Amino acid sequence: METIQVLRKRIVDARAVGDSDFEQTALVMFVAFGYRLEDALRKYADKIVEAACCNNAQRLRELHDGLCALRNCLEEWKLVAEELGVFLKKGGNNNA
Repeated sequence: METIQVLRKRIVDARAVGDSDFEQTALVMFVAFGYRLEDALRKYADKIVEAACCNNAQRLRELHDGLCALRNCLEEWKLVAEELGVFLKKGGNNNA
């Protein structure tokens, strides 16, 4: 997803020039984006339950397509987070 790559580039660029304030700002934005993805996943789950309760097969297919796209975005976000060491503590212990 473009947003993930834009944020990744901002973090990498800030690190390259040693701008810790900008790096921190970009990291906060990156993590906040991850939380928004998580919220979207919860909303999709609620919509799937609702469609399943109504036996709405067409809606379930539509939601499946969107859910697959969201899953791909979450996977990309996680890979970039790992690449950037977003969840590594200073002592080297992994938080994720």
